[in-house]
Amino acid sequence: MLYVEPLGGLCNRMRTIASFYSVAREAGLTVVWLRDEGMNCPSARLFQLPPDVRVVEGPYVTKRRLRLRSLARVLTRRAQGKKFDRTVENWEAKARLTPESVRALGEKSLYASSCYPLESDYEKYDYSIFKPSSDIQKLADEVTGRFPSNCVGVHIRRTDNEKSIESSRTRDFVDRMRREVEADPDAGFFLATDSPEEEQALKAEFPGRILTYEKRFLARSSEQGIVDAYVDYLCLTRTRKIYGSFYSSFSRCAAALRGIELEIVTQGVIN
Repeated sequence: MLYVEPLGGLCNRMRTIASFYSVAREAGLTVVWLRDEGMNCPSARLFQLPPDVRVVEGPYVTKRRLRLRSLARVLTRRAQGKKFDRTVENWEAKARLTPESVRALGEKSLYASSCYPLESDYEKYDYSIFKPSSDIQKLADEVTGRFPSNCVGVHIRRTDNEKSIESSRTRDFVDRMRREVEADPDAGFFLATDSPEEEQALKAEFPGRILTYEKRFLARSSEQGIVDAYVDYLCLTRTRKIYGSFYSSFSRCAAALRGIELEIVTQGVIN
């Protein structure tokens, strides 16, 4: 039996779960979902997983990640009444776990705490295993119902993601968006961002072309903030192409769901 405790934000967790599910259909998978200040939302509020996946919803814990992992193991061990044959921490999981190594465990039990997929190729995983809650899907449908026929997705990650801020500059997004408008005067954009300043700037740059989901909260420490982020994700998955941010699983997971063309925007001139 495989146990995975996904770490990090929404799409970090989704990619980890999807990768473990890809090798656990016969052995079975248990997801241990803990809430913390970076992901304060139960998984059941967001989506349902396939019937053969068991979900253990843990408590909200404010202690360090080490404490979170220890608590998760205690809770799961008590629930299962046994120890695990192997436990793997986040960085070890990244360095040592592969689909082949997990399959090789056979009947042995594994508990992995990780924010990483078993392989870096997002397209190998089935993100349709996540079935959005009906109210969340309805919110996304209300936005995508207003999409133009040629709607391009734009994901600009800001706040605490320093690598994304440094590498995926706003002016580089603007350059690519201008190219889209030059190629098709009817092109429109769905913008997913955690920065109100970026949203205002792009709406001023491309008047009448920017669609957004009106988020109520941006903080990932709130349940509504995570719900709003998930609505943004679902809207991105309905676009024709995505211009995404560097070092962001959000962009890549959104593109992988339906095989959408993805360009990670980085500094430099477009060839």
